[in-house]
Amino acid sequence: MRQMHIVSLLRATTWRELAGLAIGALLLASIAKRLAPEAVKPLLHHAGLALPLLLLMAKDIAHAPQAWQRLRSAHAARAPWYAHLTALLPPELPGLFKLDRLLWLGCLRRVQGQPLAVTLHEGVVLTYLERGAYNTARAVVFVALLLELPTHALLLHLFIKDPDALLVIHVLGAIAVFYTLAWVIGDRWHIGAGHHVMTAEALHLRVGVRVEGTLPLAAIARVEPVDLLLPTWRHRHGVARRDTLVVTPFDKPNCVLVLHKHAQVDILLHQVTTRLPQYVFLYLDRPALLAAHVDRMRPTVGMPC
Repeated sequence: MRQMHIVSLLRATTWRELAGLAIGALLLASIAKRLAPEAVKPLLHHAGLALPLLLLMAKDIAHAPQAWQRLRSAHAARAPWYAHLTALLPPELPGLFKLDRLLWLGCLRRVQGQPLAVTLHEGVVLTYLERGAYNTARAVVFVALLLELPTHALLLHLFIKDPDALLVIHVLGAIAVFYTLAWVIGDRWHIGAGHHVMTAEALHLRVGVRVEGTLPLAAIARVEPVDLLLPTWRHRHGVARRDTLVVTPFDKPNCVLVLHKHAQVDILLHQVTTRLPQYVFLYLDRPALLAAHVDRMRPTVGMPC
């Protein structure tokens, strides 16, 4: 029973969260190594390298049944050899590569001044940039990144004397800054006007290339305002983290879509097809507008069989 709980916990933890835990474990092992006696340092060195790998390996093993199912589906569809290889990988990994490519493409098109071509649905426009802090946060990131290089160069000279190591760190730092700038610029280009659209039948969700999908209004039980931090909200309502999804460009959510328990809706999340949980959190400039239209449409739509 305890083993099943561990497997469920590993499956509920996203690869991004697990990568953060692995990096945190590596940093903690590095700090412990510096503070530990000389006799223990070799053991901590090996443990620090092994622990992140063990976490990632455990996550991969927990998803082995799904990987086997994807491989069988690829074989049954007579997919090419690379599709079989991709089937064995965590879906988030190919999705991350695709997301990376799209963000770089968006950065290039933003620099070239090309407009974003988006298929517009006729309906109620639900904006999330007019009153949100996304553009402010983007400006802060730009300033922080531009200050990073000179600050980095000044501080590193105080701690690292080896010129070769200093050069490598400077190059890696510059690449990281350039990469982050490209992602921020590309993300802004893809977000465009920044809105979702609600028609008579569905809510069309879109946050650039990060989130895209169609949520039938029949799947929405109700819309509730949110004025608490998410951990506090989840604790107060007894909702597990795995049953929630946040769909915002940056801002703290101010409303939540509560879906019917048996609703099965798939969207594209970080370029990976993902089943929506029961609670979908949004940030909207005017959340009351969504709630009013959902209430108005509810008598005309029914839960699909």
